[in-house]
Amino acid sequence: MSFENAYKRTRYIETARHKLQQIYSLGEQNPSREKHRDQLEGYFKAGLLLGIIEETDITSLVDQEHHLAYGTSLKYRQMQDKLPEQKTKPNWAKYDPPAFQRRSLG
Repeated sequence: MSFENAYKRTRYIETARHKLQQIYSLGEQNPSREKHRDQLEGYFKAGLLLGIIEETDITSLVDQEHHLAYGTSLKYRQMQDKLPEQKTKPNWAKYDPPAFQRRSLG
């Protein structure tokens, strides 16, 4: 890879990171988020078409920025979103006393 191509690739990735950070900072319910996602998708497709970036690079980049924004991987977060929400929190108060006291109570 020539110096010029490496520079273009670096600039491309920096811009893609910035666009991802913008999207993640908008929040889930922001109406303009979809517009930004569409623009980013076009940006990624252009990078693939021009041979600046590969599919694995895009996946890695999205995973890195998602982890920075949400503190977890994209796959894990998608998996959590598919699980049913717990309506009530479990009551752990019965486990507050030490085990030897719980045995004598029960």
